[in-house]
Amino acid sequence: MRFPSSLGLSVALVASLYSNIAAGDTYDGGCKGDNPVKLRIGNGGAGQSGLVKELATHFIKNQTNSCQDASKAFSVEWVKGDTTETINNLKTKKVDVGITYHKTAEQIAIHNGFASGCKYKDENSTTPCFGDDCADHEERPCYAFRDHFYLAGPKNNTADIQDEDDIKETFSKLYNAAENGTARFLSRFDKSATNIKDSELWIAIGQ
Repeated sequence: MRFPSSLGLSVALVASLYSNIAAGDTYDGGCKGDNPVKLRIGNGGAGQSGLVKELATHFIKNQTNSCQDASKAFSVEWVKGDTTETINNLKTKKVDVGITYHKTAEQIAIHNGFASGCKYKDENSTTPCFGDDCADHEERPCYAFRDHFYLAGPKNNTADIQDEDDIKETFSKLYNAAENGTARFLSRFDKSATNIKDSELWIAIGQ
């Protein structure tokens, strides 16, 4: 594992239809007018960083010939939520697409039939198959890009973390420092992807 650790980010759990839910933001792709919302994307960090806006803007422009075809103009909403909330929103059809961060939870959603993934030739393939030639391919969460976590702490470094320490050694030092009262670790404790990741790291060192 690298430090900062990297996390494969899965995308495109898809459901159809949605009911009213507050949007974190709405994007029109630069097309003028009061255009109807035809797509809702559920996510947390990628929305806050502006990535969902960029994806929505390019998708709208692609579908409307850069807004030249006004009759096809539409808007995209970002529905803010962590991985657990986004998967629940897919299940209740409050969003159409979920950009989420936990492969196991995504695979369960696909298995339970309220989300769809991408077709891959085998478990090692990262290139999805589209069209009529995918019958013998397996369905799993769509791999889109990699996100990163950074572990940050005070400059006085009471846990004595060194540049050469890997992530397990780092967490072991944090644990020992917490035990002797010289450091604390802040966890979100909210079932978010960040919380799930730090829980996995504590488990990895037996804590």
